[in-house]
Formats: sequence, structure tokens, C-alpha cells
Amino acid sequence: MTIVEWAQRWKLPPEALKELCETCLHVGPHQNGDSESIVQAEIRLAAARTAKSRLQTFLWRNNRGAGKLANGNFLRWGLANDSKGLGDSVKSGDLIGGEQIQITPDMVGSVIMRFLSIEVKRRDWKFAATAEELAQVKWATIINSLGGRAIITNTDGSIQK
Repeated sequence: MTIVEWAQRWKLPPEALKELCETCLHVGPHQNGDSESIVQAEIRLAAARTAKSRLQTFLWRNNRGAGKLANGNFLRWGLANDSKGLGDSVKSGDLIGGEQIQITPDMVGSVIMRFLSIEVKRRDWKFAATAEELAQVKWATIINSLGGRAIITNTDGSIQK
């Protein structure tokens, strides 16, 4: 079931689905030229800069795919890619890691790591609600609803939020 089908099943207005999508979309000014790999490099550098501060962010590449090995075995890799059906309905972010957050005093003042997932887009990307984008929003919604932070972005400024 796609997120759109789910919203229709529960008779959610399109505005509610749009607002839900916007909770995980962090889109900077639309600029031409910069590829996804350039934006990803900028995001990883922004995360690395946090490593010098008291609260740190760590990100690792989450390659997703499937294919045959030399011995003929079939292999799937990447988070939430256990089967073709799952891989088509939920698409995990390009970068996976964690960020330290300070727990509030009523939670004993501990520092913990919060799960972080970032789906990186080209600098000039605009959300179009394609099947792939909706599967990415579904992943982000799951992570955010469980207390993690998942975003879909075309800017390194989103790492600081």
C-alpha cells in the first residue's frame, strides 16, 4: 500500500498528506547545476564539521540495489530492501547515521544518538509525488514517527535543523 492509498483509505484530505510530506522535506533555493553527488558531499562535510562540536553527527552511505553474484546467487543490499515488494514501497535514505542530542533535564540529562536518515536530491529538485518519492516519504514518515529524524533534501543547510 502506498502512502497515497493509505491516506485515501483513511479519508485524509490532500492537504493533510501534503503537510505530512512537508515534515520531512527540506528544500533550499532552487539552483541549477549541482548534481546529487555534489549536494551529498556538502551534506557529509556539514556533518563532519559537527564532529568538532560537543554534539556530533555521523553519516554513512547507504547503497541500495540488487543483483547476481559471480557464483549465481542473488543478493539485495541496503536498508529496507529485503524484497522487491518492500524495496519498491519503502525507500531508505542515501545517508544513514546518527546525531547526538541532549536529553532534557526531565530525562536525566543524558546524551543519546538519534537515528538519522537523509535522502539527497539534486540542487534543482522539486517534489513531484512520483512513486519513488512517495516511497521515500513513507520511509521518512516511519523513522520520524519512531523518534528518529529522516529528511529529504537538496541542501546541506538541513543538517543543522
